[in-house]
Amino acid sequence: MLARYDLELARASWSREWVRNGPSNLWRYAPVLPVRQAESIVSLGEGMTPLVRMPKLGPELGLERLWIKQEGVNPTGSWKARRMACAVSMARELGFERLAIASPGNGAAALAAYAAAAGLKATVRLAGTSPDAIRRECEFYGATVVEEATDPGPDGKAASPAARDVGPWQEPYALEGAKTLAYELAEQFHWNAPDAILCPCGSGLAMAGLSKAFEELEALEWIRPGKPMLIAVRLQDEDSAGRIRPWLETDVGESCAREPVLAALRQSGGRLVEVPFEGLLEAGLRVARLEGLLPSPEGAACVMALERALAEGFLRPGASIVLVDPAAGSRRVELYARRLRPAPVKAAARQGGLITPR
Repeated sequence: MLARYDLELARASWSREWVRNGPSNLWRYAPVLPVRQAESIVSLGEGMTPLVRMPKLGPELGLERLWIKQEGVNPTGSWKARRMACAVSMARELGFERLAIASPGNGAAALAAYAAAAGLKATVRLAGTSPDAIRRECEFYGATVVEEATDPGPDGKAASPAARDVGPWQEPYALEGAKTLAYELAEQFHWNAPDAILCPCGSGLAMAGLSKAFEELEALEWIRPGKPMLIAVRLQDEDSAGRIRPWLETDVGESCAREPVLAALRQSGGRLVEVPFEGLLEAGLRVARLEGLLPSPEGAACVMALERALAEGFLRPGASIVLVDPAAGSRRVELYARRLRPAPVKAAARQGGLITPR
């Protein structure tokens, strides 16, 4: 179930000039967002994130037009702020009082913050492996934190019957917040779409949101027909035996995310690119040293996927390409620090004396 709008009416009564004079956050696109009562809107200044040209990495890869969309400047440091701004605003409009999410990290922090801003109660389900900083942050916002022994994954269910689950694919409104990324890109490219967008694909929600937004932009006649190539980027999954499992064979791929993501890739002529963890942090540090931008590990994965796409020839050097960096790299600075200065190996205890048979 997806939110739908009267795009013919919007085309007649709304214009790109109106957008230009709108608020400097994602609510500048309010006519294609589901909230209908202005007093329901919960905003912390999300959206309108920088689109930064990469003048050094681009030429190294043989590209003249390479940009990175810096989603880490959103509230709570990630693009999940877009989703929660919309999901929490609609929850308030619909009269829900308690919200819940199962998330290993950024989604939990975003819900905790937006629920606090809305005056609603939040329960977040975190894995035991979740960063301690995320756990603390959720507590700072007043959320109830429930720790689980296993990772709930990117589209895990909150399993809280007393609360409304706002995790990916559990309700239709977070996707509407996610899609505003595409509206911003079109606006930042002067109402043109880039040739290709490489985007991290955890739950798949962002990929479906991008596809939906470009369909709406075409219907509004704000951009020329033809979607940009959408390239979904994933880290390879491993099963308990250490064997690589393609994304479509994982629990995520078997969920309701599968068909919308496949449709988004098929309709745009895109594809799924899975990259190994090996080399990931080196790719992120390379961007930091060249461009002065420290990407999240997911953003670094997009750099690796871009190199593979160029090597395999399904992206051409003359294309205009956007890498989506979904979170601030500073949120995982300890991960990069371990790569630069690995923990020292303790020397074996020195054996002394003469060894003789007993």
